[in-house]
Amino acid sequence: MFKNAPLPENCPPTSAHQAQNELRLYRILNGNVLDADAFLTYRQLYPENKRYRNLCVAFAVSMFTTVESALAAYRASIERNKILGTHLAELILQSIDGVYEINSSTGHCSFWFYESSKFAEIPCVQIVQIDENT
Repeated sequence: MFKNAPLPENCPPTSAHQAQNELRLYRILNGNVLDADAFLTYRQLYPENKRYRNLCVAFAVSMFTTVESALAAYRASIERNKILGTHLAELILQSIDGVYEINSSTGHCSFWFYESSKFAEIPCVQIVQIDENT
């Protein structure tokens, strides 16, 4: 039912929602191309990390509810000497794409895509380069 199955038990959590209307989210990318590699989960990026093997959010794609929350995460990553990416994509997701859970204090959104979701068909409003001075 979900991409990257099998998922850990009770994943996605029961608190995850399905969008009732379109859901506009922001994804930090490592370039200006939106392809399947732009939707890799932490579990896929770091398969050797034992912590991610049973951590439900590691099977979700990280996105943000606003440009501001995405930029805050970007700046925080730089302070930790990590770079999340170089570009920001504005995406429109539908109920048919999957389920999500939002951390209201950070604007971080964990999105679990359905197996039937096609990344190439997700509408992308724009991709902009992140200005490090923002």
